[in-house]
Amino acid sequence: MPAGARSAAASARAVAARKPASGAAPRPRAGAASAAVAILVPPCSPAFHRRPAPGTITPVPYLLAFALTLLVEVPLYVGALALDGTGRARATAVAVAVNCATHPALWWFLGRFTGATAAAYWTALTLAELAVVAVEAALLAPLAGCRGPLPYAASFTANAASVLAGMLVARGLAAG
Repeated sequence: MPAGARSAAASARAVAARKPASGAAPRPRAGAASAAVAILVPPCSPAFHRRPAPGTITPVPYLLAFALTLLVEVPLYVGALALDGTGRARATAVAVAVNCATHPALWWFLGRFTGATAAAYWTALTLAELAVVAVEAALLAPLAGCRGPLPYAASFTANAASVLAGMLVARGLAAG
């Protein structure tokens, strides 16, 4: 191969290395935050399989998110349900059951917004979490045998703590 051809090939590789790969996250707009926005991204999402650019989504594996959810929410549910006289074993089983019922659907739904604007994602997250609170509270009442505001207060508290923990873990993963 002639020397000129080799340097042209090297130049082409250098140019290709600077261009974002097909399907890569879009570059942030001018004025966008330079830190990565850390959120939970389902493994079925294309965003999960590529390294995010600054100002874009940092993926967290599903099993990590689900394990963190259970780690945070189950003790809160057990404590709250104990106020109503629900035994520890039953409260644990109910807490795991309501999370198994809602977490996969929430994860799938939020995966639809991984390429969306930050405003669209945070709106979707807020509305989805409110729906999860309502569904989990509606499931807690008959499964744990509790009434009144307790299922709603327990569900809201557990889910708020879980979202906060998820954001902190995702932020830590993005930084490290």
